[in-house]
Amino acid sequence: MPKTLIKHQLYDARHLVEAGAAGGMWRLIFFMIDIKKIGQMTTTWAQFAPEKSFCNLTLAQAISAFQPVFDVRQELMEADLRYTALIARRDTVDLEANDLFQPNLRS
Repeated sequence: MPKTLIKHQLYDARHLVEAGAAGGMWRLIFFMIDIKKIGQMTTTWAQFAPEKSFCNLTLAQAISAFQPVFDVRQELMEADLRYTALIARRDTVDLEANDLFQPNLRS
């Protein structure tokens, strides 16, 4: 299914309910969502209709349901920083280890 079609269907509550009932489609649909869209949707919802429910969810329930989307991205950023730091550390200790052998190679 084309990405643009899925994005348009995200705004149709009936489709979301049907997709959720189909089993497994929730992951496919939300995988395609731009993270900024989630933030825009919840912000707009909170601003204009905080008392309304959408797909049988209150605003608080939706924000709670979307939280793992943000959490995993935060974890990935932290893991990426750790990975980058470990690569730099590996390069440093490799150079230090290489320097240990240099005098022996010259003798």
